[in-house]
Amino acid sequence: MKLGADAVFTDGLLASIEMADIDHLQPSMAGFSISDGGTANINFGVSDGALAIRGIND
Repeated sequence: MKLGADAVFTDGLLASIEMADIDHLQPSMAGFSISDGGTANINFGVSDGALAIRGIND
């Protein structure tokens, strides 16, 4: 939170999420990732029994 939204949600990450094909997500026991296929993504998984963001990569 101290980084601020602009530092986390970069233009590259936002473009990747916007272009992601969310209609064909491939969830697994490890979770799933939303991206356009590149390295910028948001990773989701289960934490303490609830869906949670596990990582944000740009």
